Parts: sequence; structure tokens; C-alpha cells
Amino acid sequence: MADLKNKLDELKDKAEDFGKDVSDKAKEAAEKVKDTGEDVADKAKSFGEDVADKAGDVKDAAEDKIDELKDKFKK
Repeated sequence: MADLKNKLDELKDKAEDFGKDVSDKAKEAAEKVKDTGEDVADKAKSFGEDVADKAGDVKDAAEDKIDELKDKFKK
């Protein structure tokens, strides 16, 4: 009977260890997902800022060209 109790205690300990391992792995995975999400958000923000800058450059170039053409036709 004592042998059976020891086996049950051993199984219980193994189950607890397994549960802790699973919990730790889940925490690690959640942290990686969080970090990846933050990286994606940062890259998306940076991309959006780059697009806005390029759009501003295109607008400025178009305005300069329009002014140049206006000056050409005034002469």
C-alpha cells in the first residue's frame, strides 16, 4: 500500500512539474508574441511616417513645378 502511495505522490509531483513547465512555456510564448506585436507596430508606424514624408516631398515638388509653369506662361 505504501508503494502505491509513493507512486501516486511521484505521479502528482511529475504532473505539477509538467504543469509548471507548460505555464512557463506559455508565458515565454506570450512574451514573444507581445514583443513581435510591438515590433510590427513600430515598423508600421515608421512606414506610415515614411509614406507621409514622401507624400509631402511629392506635394512640394508638384507645387514647385506648378509655380515654374505659371512663371513660364506669364512671360
